[in-house]
Amino acid sequence: MWAMADLDGTDLSTLFYGNIFSLNGEDNDRSLCEKSARALCDAIWGLRKKQGITLERRVNFVHYRA
Repeated sequence: MWAMADLDGTDLSTLFYGNIFSLNGEDNDRSLCEKSARALCDAIWGLRKKQGITLERRVNFVHYRA
């Protein structure tokens, strides 16, 4: 397990939940697992756009299909 910067957790959770709630009414054919994977991917791309967020700070966020 890799450590996560405190600021990244706040930003990632804000982006993730914003994405997952926007996907809920849009794509009812997808499973919750697929929606959460898409929301995490979008949230990580959001982190990537922020200045100063290096690859090493983004790489530890992984979705394992359950």
